[in-house]
Amino acid sequence: MGRHRNAALALAGALVAASCGSGGGGTGGSNGASPAASGDLTLVEHLPAADAVQVPLDAVVWARFDGVLVGESVVEEGAWLATAAGERVPGSFAFENGGREVRFTPSAALQPETDYVFTFSPFVSDTAGRILAERHDVRFRTIDHTPPRLIASSVADNQTGVDRLAPFELTFDEPLAPASLDETTVYLRDLFGGSYPCALSLVDGTKVVVAPLADLAGDRRYRLIVAGGTRGPTDRAGNVFAQSWSATFRTAVDTTAPRLLSVWPPVGTAISPHACPELFFDESVDPASVEPTTVTLTDAHGNAAHLRVTADPDQRRLRLVPSAPLPKGATVRLEVAGGPSGLTDLSGNPLASGTLVEWTVGSDDVPPAVVGTLPSDREARVSLNVQPTITFDEPLDRVAVHGGSVVLRDGHGPVAARVTLADGDTRIVVEPDDHLRRDTEYVCTVYGGPAGIRDRAGNVLARDVVITFRTADDATLPDVILLPGDGAAAVPTSTHLSALFDTPFDPATVTDDVMTVTTRDGVPVAGRVEVLRANRTLRFVPRDPWTPGGWYRVTLRGGPEGVREASGNWLAGDRVHEFRIGFQPDVQVPSVRVSLNAAADARRDNMQVPPSGFTVDLFAQDPTDYAVDPTSFELLLAGPGPTPTADEIFARATVARDRLQWKVPADAALQPGEYELHARASDLSGNLAVARSIRFTVVIPAANKVPFERTHVVWVRTDLDRDGNGRSDFFDDLLKLGFVTADDPLGLNERMVEILRDGVIAQANRLFGRAADGSGLGDGTVAIRFTTRRPPGVAHMQIALGGLDPEGPPRRDYGAESTGVLGRAYFDMYNSQVNDLNIASRPGLGVFPGELFLFQAGIHQRVFPAFTTTFARRFLNLAPAMGGTPVGHGPHDAAVVAPGFDYVAATPEQRVRFDAVFRAADDWATAVGIILAHEVGHAVGLVAEGPSPFGLHGDASLHDEGAGVADVMAPAVGYDSLISLDYAFRDLDLAYLRHRLVLK
Repeated sequence: MGRHRNAALALAGALVAASCGSGGGGTGGSNGASPAASGDLTLVEHLPAADAVQVPLDAVVWARFDGVLVGESVVEEGAWLATAAGERVPGSFAFENGGREVRFTPSAALQPETDYVFTFSPFVSDTAGRILAERHDVRFRTIDHTPPRLIASSVADNQTGVDRLAPFELTFDEPLAPASLDETTVYLRDLFGGSYPCALSLVDGTKVVVAPLADLAGDRRYRLIVAGGTRGPTDRAGNVFAQSWSATFRTAVDTTAPRLLSVWPPVGTAISPHACPELFFDESVDPASVEPTTVTLTDAHGNAAHLRVTADPDQRRLRLVPSAPLPKGATVRLEVAGGPSGLTDLSGNPLASGTLVEWTVGSDDVPPAVVGTLPSDREARVSLNVQPTITFDEPLDRVAVHGGSVVLRDGHGPVAARVTLADGDTRIVVEPDDHLRRDTEYVCTVYGGPAGIRDRAGNVLARDVVITFRTADDATLPDVILLPGDGAAAVPTSTHLSALFDTPFDPATVTDDVMTVTTRDGVPVAGRVEVLRANRTLRFVPRDPWTPGGWYRVTLRGGPEGVREASGNWLAGDRVHEFRIGFQPDVQVPSVRVSLNAAADARRDNMQVPPSGFTVDLFAQDPTDYAVDPTSFELLLAGPGPTPTADEIFARATVARDRLQWKVPADAALQPGEYELHARASDLSGNLAVARSIRFTVVIPAANKVPFERTHVVWVRTDLDRDGNGRSDFFDDLLKLGFVTADDPLGLNERMVEILRDGVIAQANRLFGRAADGSGLGDGTVAIRFTTRRPPGVAHMQIALGGLDPEGPPRRDYGAESTGVLGRAYFDMYNSQVNDLNIASRPGLGVFPGELFLFQAGIHQRVFPAFTTTFARRFLNLAPAMGGTPVGHGPHDAAVVAPGFDYVAATPEQRVRFDAVFRAADDWATAVGIILAHEVGHAVGLVAEGPSPFGLHGDASLHDEGAGVADVMAPAVGYDSLISLDYAFRDLDLAYLRHRLVLK
């Protein structure tokens, strides 16, 4: 960290309070070492491996890091072993390999057949002051020689009246290996040994759902079987279900007759000599009941065709396959008998009524043929949004094209997809439910034969069609900005058309018709398409002038025949815009400005920045006709050493309609020295704007010029009792607000304290670019990690959270006057002291929510009941001094505060109380979290004194001068704004925190 430290005096604010630095130098904390390494500690490897099974009972947990560990940070709540249920396992730690490796040896043998989790907390530290920064959980299961046991079944042995249509559920005492479940391990039989195919699914690892594919017969005995021994299912450790289990049961009586829903081919169709008629029923039928007396197919002379019967797995569709082709030109009759002599369902109930259908046999006996596929077989770099298509030389029969006859698979099995027909039923389209996975091989199969696809006459595909392809090695799909905007009117007569892609595309995919323009009536507009700006933009320039007042349509082709990213991904579909040409050319020059780190104009000049990691931001406007052309944005950089060209910058920048941002990458780091930055932008008519140039300096960020060299740990102290009343100051605040009670009759205090504490931390985390739990969110994450418990062995700052301003009169309560100060913290330029103690009483340091309560309560007392403040609307129902009922004394509190409270199923009274409690909690946590972020900002160097009244260096009050109402480092805040506005750090403050700015 830096080695320079400043101090500043507190200054009260005008609205509620000024959160500001306080004088003095902070000392203390833990292990304030002088670190040399930067970044975060890394867990290199560990044993057991993640999700290991059959781990010995005498196993030790071993891990290797890339730094020398501080033993205290590991031993004291930095790492621990627990069962999956959360029970801690006692043991001892030993350090090896110079402290880079750690072993945890349990005090006693581990329990067999038990799931364990070894946790490394984010606060494991090395001697260089680096922390692990993110939590790591290593899960494993110990030696397991016990076979899984079946502990529950939805059907009992000898049960009668079993629903013949419902699936069965088998529950085991531990998770099973999914691969061990198939038709040989769990199956259904009748008492004669007949097999009933079933679909098996595993729910939550322990429940096997057995769904017969066809309906079971009524009043029939069946046996559900789980095989045992070497043929049985296994648990995750490979132990086989020991002994076979079965349940014999009888289904409920079924007296409902089946109904014939439809027949294929439709009446009047000239069918193929090879057609195989199909019958569709409302329930499963018995194929064996199809006999010459129940189903006949005859010609005009009464000659009956010999039929072979096949059925779909659900037995609701029967397929009649003649043994010989039907005679061409003949009239054939299909008769399906009903009544007592008709075919039956599986319960023996005969068909309710029969049917008679006649067809003419045509001359078409040629099966459909494939004329094209997309992707082609063995194609690579296929877009993740691909919809495989197979085109045939004739229309197909819609009835035969479905998810069973056309299947897309990856290495794990079938992919959920919808199968449709397009282009006059000649093209099969497979529409996956989600984008495909990157760099993965897929196989699309179109099945042939009688159960496969066929043409409308009934000629079946001769053989299966199989297409294998691999997706692009790129998880993101392209996006494009097409200008002028759709529906734009009065577009200047001097305009051209632009298409901006978010990543470079493959110029070989840009053909003459990839970007076309027509009139609204469809008349083509001649022009040329240009590829520009490092293969990220297309521009259409018309050959002839636009017709004033005319409407035009521009189409940018998407899909596989359109522009494709270099990776292979393509736009999902065509982009089409319509616009109307006005009557005047555009001669108005747009405006453009440029800055570093998105700083406002007043703060953009003469920055010092590191060689990489900072952002260059261009902003453009065209207020007259809103026609800025983002494809024209140019950043021109001049300075020592080689600098990237405007197109090289454009290729890697993030570009929107009115702005460009280029984060200088590490592989293109700038050399130290003075730089000058220019920017240019044009509108769609080519009017060029040049920004006022700025100068900046690239410097190597020495330790005394940046706030963090590694993740900075902040211990938020909610345990302090600085007024000596026997309760923590944080608890005192919640007591006044009505979130907790002194007697705690329902035992809710601990949970409410946790909710409010975690809510405050979550809000502070958000402002520092982190998730609610403190985990990082990527590039914008600030290197600050909050903890609410002592981080042993880790260099850290402490800050008090709770209670009243220690410099004000003690033991003030409702009705007393607030000091108007919400917090104080040592101001630490460059964060030179990583072990600041912002917890003192003289000077009074920390965050003082009690003062916020007194201030708002005072306003309430002065204006109520004539006016109810925002604060009062939340706390009149809770705060005892305001007449509210605190949490723990309400009749519904036990229910609404419970972790599993179901708001939807709750009573109206419970919902009202829930809203009252948790809306107040959310508001309070939001407000206090912002104040906490403000004080921590001071402690890491925000906002230092300096020459600029507008910059990070602030003014004499240590706050952002001219701050916006939602600026975290504003000198004063109001309660209403805290809970209603989206607070954020000012541009330069955030740049400093992210190491995108180096202080002078």
